[in-house]
Amino acid sequence: MTPDQARGLSSVLVSSGSFYLLRRPTASYIEIVWSGSQAQAAYFHEKVAEIKKFFPTSAQVTHARCRSSVDQAERSALRFKVTSDRLRPLYNLFVPRGARRISSSCLELCGARAIAWLFSDHGRRTPRGFELRGVARNAEEALLLAQWMQTILGIQCRARLRSRRFTLLLDPDNAAKAAEQLLDYCPATRRHLFLQLLNDRDPVCDASDLLLPGAPRQPRTAGAPRPAVAEAAPL
Repeated sequence: MTPDQARGLSSVLVSSGSFYLLRRPTASYIEIVWSGSQAQAAYFHEKVAEIKKFFPTSAQVTHARCRSSVDQAERSALRFKVTSDRLRPLYNLFVPRGARRISSSCLELCGARAIAWLFSDHGRRTPRGFELRGVARNAEEALLLAQWMQTILGIQCRARLRSRRFTLLLDPDNAAKAAEQLLDYCPATRRHLFLQLLNDRDPVCDASDLLLPGAPRQPRTAGAPRPAVAEAAPL
């Protein structure tokens, strides 16, 4: 696997995907499975296209039946899986010592595109701003994610423990600042979410207002470039 492939797949894996180690009599393989709801089919197929761009495969999206953990109702779901020993470097990176976790080594591969997928997979607008629900398994992961987003986007967020997982909370200003910088990186089927975050703050306010606290507001002219976003460092 090339560095570009590892970086591209990691951008999706930060926010979604389950790893499995398949053992066979003669060898072992790594399998990664992504699942999505039928109601979000367009978004799921866009994610699959992103995966195939960095890991060409003949695998196709399949339909499955699953039972909700909330009300035990059976629902239709979409599933996509890839199996290959070439995925082992990513397995070793995301599943050290047999448990999936987010580490600084994972995040070093990822930039704004990975944050855009994180917002798309886990983001929810709230009356108080924006939430990234259940993105961290413990306080250490929550801190790593918050510091990572601060480094790349210059935003501030705080963590809250909910249902045994940590949720990251952003106020409207920080959510809009992130959305402004992620518009060029977000999935097309989730672009409306990022535009809504800009409108939640102020329809005439620009993200550059947040770069210099106390500075007078200066609307961005049509066609002017957006603020530069830090991308992942080369391997």
